[in-house]
Amino acid sequence: MSEGSTVTVTVSLSAVPEREVTVPLSATGLGGADAADFSGVPSDVTFAADETSQQFVFTAIGDSVDDDNESVRLSFGTLPAGVTAAAPCRRRCDRTTTCRRWR
Repeated sequence: MSEGSTVTVTVSLSAVPEREVTVPLSATGLGGADAADFSGVPSDVTFAADETSQQFVFTAIGDSVDDDNESVRLSFGTLPAGVTAAAPCRRRCDRTTTCRRWR
């Protein structure tokens, strides 16, 4: 994705929770990216009972540095009891905002 762009990130549960579930998130800058290069990643997302989807808006902050190799890895922190992560779903968004699914 190009700097200055936003993308909506969806975190989903595969089953309907019977209680509130909080899933911790983290963002790690790679290839020289740091916290000044992006915003919008919450420290966690909370699902109410009967909710299976939460969203947040990730922003790639524009600057004057040509940094084609920067990327950000979004991941889960320690998951609560009874919650497990599915196989990673990775998307690479290049400077033209074309996204490809990685396996």
